[in-house]
Amino acid sequence: MTHLAPAPDATAADWVVRALRTFAESVTSLVPSGFASYARIFHPAYRRAGLDQVRVSWAEIAAATSKEAHPAMQLSALTGSDENAFPGVFDDAPEVGSLPLELAGPLVTVLARHTSTPGICWFAVWLGFGCLREEVRAAPTFALPGREYHLHSGPVDAVTVNVCVEPFNQISLQSTTTDDAITHVLKDKA
Repeated sequence: MTHLAPAPDATAADWVVRALRTFAESVTSLVPSGFASYARIFHPAYRRAGLDQVRVSWAEIAAATSKEAHPAMQLSALTGSDENAFPGVFDDAPEVGSLPLELAGPLVTVLARHTSTPGICWFAVWLGFGCLREEVRAAPTFALPGREYHLHSGPVDAVTVNVCVEPFNQISLQSTTTDDAITHVLKDKA
């Protein structure tokens, strides 16, 4: 079973700490600038169909509201509201603060193709999750503007590891703001 290991210290995050000076102003206040490309992964909303949850993409939400889907879209701009439901379109808003597990698995395949070290990756776990397992909380910490993280390492597929005690589920790949329904992924210049 894949697992996260606490980093020996937080020095691996020093370059991120030096690079980020603001909080939640733009993509470069969430992730450092200088990468060849950035990807936004829009966490899906859900519509209830009996006992099932049907995934609703942001493109579907945009179409239902006669708006254009684009890489910089924001959910509240599409729906005109910060509500957790949009009747007739979705019943449950996108998951906030963590990429849904159903998207994390396929993302592992993509991420593994775009790193030369799929067996050695770094993971930042936000301190604000009240459900963190003891071994997750024992990892060294580093601070960024407006947030603080525990630093871990592991293979790329550790993005699917639940960092919380049961019955809570919080996977290790998280957006960098606690109120974001979007996960940001970077691709290095190399």
